[in-house]
Amino acid sequence: MGATVACLWEMCEWLIVDVFDEPIRVGYQDTVVDLAAGMGGSLTAGLMLAWWAARDDRAGAAGPGP
Repeated sequence: MGATVACLWEMCEWLIVDVFDEPIRVGYQDTVVDLAAGMGGSLTAGLMLAWWAARDDRAGAAGPGP
């Protein structure tokens, strides 16, 4: 999902610069950093969600407390 949002963001930047001719500072490095941030954030969120789900499963398997 994060990579998709990063790609959509880059398409919006392209529209602003090439279609609407607005002067914003974008370039190759900006594009690569934006895409890496989107994918890195998605990976981090996915790992945290998997950890949280595994932790929750272990707590449920132990049964209710005394």
